Amino acid sequence: MRRAVVLLAVLGVTASGQWLEKSTRVGRLPTAIVSCYPWVYCANSGDSTLSAIDREKCEVYATIVVGDEPSLLAADPYQYEVYCACRRGRSVCIVSSESNTVVATFPVEYAPSAILQIRYPERRLFVAGYNTSRCNSTVTVIDLERREVAAELSVPGEVASILYSGSSADRLYCSDPVGACVWVVSVPGESLVGSIPAGAGASAMTLTERGRLYCANRWDGTVTVIDRTADTVLAVLPVGKEPISLLYARELSLGMVYCANLGSDYVSVIDDYYVGVCDSLTTGAGPCFCHYDWMWYKLYVLNFRAWTVTVHDVWSGELLVTLEVPAGPVAAAHVEWNWLNRLFVACGESDSVAVVADSIQIVGAEDGGPSAGRPQSATLVRGMLKIPGGRDAELVDINGRHVLFLQPGSNDIRHLAPGVYFVRSAESGKRSAVQKVVIQR
Repeated sequence: MRRAVVLLAVLGVTASGQWLEKSTRVGRLPTAIVSCYPWVYCANSGDSTLSAIDREKCEVYATIVVGDEPSLLAADPYQYEVYCACRRGRSVCIVSSESNTVVATFPVEYAPSAILQIRYPERRLFVAGYNTSRCNSTVTVIDLERREVAAELSVPGEVASILYSGSSADRLYCSDPVGACVWVVSVPGESLVGSIPAGAGASAMTLTERGRLYCANRWDGTVTVIDRTADTVLAVLPVGKEPISLLYARELSLGMVYCANLGSDYVSVIDDYYVGVCDSLTTGAGPCFCHYDWMWYKLYVLNFRAWTVTVHDVWSGELLVTLEVPAGPVAAAHVEWNWLNRLFVACGESDSVAVVADSIQIVGAEDGGPSAGRPQSATLVRGMLKIPGGRDAELVDINGRHVLFLQPGSNDIRHLAPGVYFVRSAESGKRSAVQKVVIQR
């Protein structure tokens, strides 16, 4: 059958508004939160439970008893599994999101300090624990297919966070705040390769598409930039006080790293192309966590000391709104493809989860028809996607990954595989429209 290309809608965003939709009571001291269909899970470190929240009704659906002091979460939505590391209980629980029950529990040697789940080359869970008496860490490697511990690796120093590089090198990076370095582990094989110097308090890390690793050094107010191909330091960038979290966001041909500075009232913006700080976004007191909504080009910042969430336009840097939330926002989870654009915020000092909603006023028409008050949009005729002159655009897949750069004029997309795609475009350096395209046979 001949392949058909269907233009479903053009979404010309003319106005938007964010508000605190609801505040839901959960367990004591919620510290971590993840989304795993069909729920949002919140780890309550004060009462050894997970709260499963209905992401449509924004209410607690089930309470799951896990180990003592659940503090770290990871999820595999493809397997409908949530992984919960319990500090005081020195254990890792696997929770099924289909039944909301604990299906497996693994003891670990020391209190977990970091957790990471990967799917390739094998489904593995890495859990790091720090031995305070010996000043070293053990990384427990769990085979999620066989439900068994595959290896235990000793790392000299404290492990604050773990990242996996899916490159040909297949390496695991472990930040060490006390040793001021990043330890490098070979995967598979789980053998220690060496270390890369970082700054004091090396903790949060992020990877970028240009082959760089960024490490936030909380105690000296810097970010170390590492070339992953050679495992060497490219630059050390001064940022704000107490950089505590990092977020990489890819936009068009650009890539930005956002650094939340807990001891300052702003987020530092790092240009991944030039490897330098290019801007700062004013937030509330104690920014501690960033979330990027690639669909609507917004950055959400949780401000721990101000009890607020600030929302920023990533193109202009403009502060769109400041929302008051319950005390102690520490982490957030976003529900993908929910047109209310809900962000669930764990608020540790108030034993609650705040739900931030985003209302989008849309003007548009089915099948590319005319729409009053909307900028000129892309049109599709017989598999040729036409982009209006003077506009940069990009075609991305349903996960936000780059597929094709679109030039002004006609672009042939008939060779693309069936699926859902989006045209993201900008005028004068700002977001202007999002266009959904479905290719089916």
